[in-house]
Amino acid sequence: MRAIQNSRGLCIVKSSNDAILANPLKEVQRITDELTSNCEVPAAPKRITQEDVDKFVNPKLQHNKKDINAGQKVIETYNDGKCNVYSYHSNEEEGTSAYEREHNLYHKAMKIYCDLQSGAAHKEDYTWPDLA
Repeated sequence: MRAIQNSRGLCIVKSSNDAILANPLKEVQRITDELTSNCEVPAAPKRITQEDVDKFVNPKLQHNKKDINAGQKVIETYNDGKCNVYSYHSNEEEGTSAYEREHNLYHKAMKIYCDLQSGAAHKEDYTWPDLA
């Protein structure tokens, strides 16, 4: 939240973990190109290669998100159905204040996650939820 708020007015290049894992070389090169063309960052002495990307991106280490959410029900949907919030297991006893606090924070965090995905959280007039 603070990183986005404090970057207002700066040149920003947005990406996501999903985009990087889908095509690491293409996405890293796109980021590099945008930094050079839009943000006045000097061009690198050479273009990035697949070997370079393989040193720091390993899509095999990413768990399949479909498997992670298998069997969980959708408890909320944002961004016209493009971002689902799934149920989760809590170690807190249902009905306790600790459970309610965790549940409330989970919903707020997932709303922010969906707003980051859609780009809404990057808008000047975005209202960040109170996380207290």
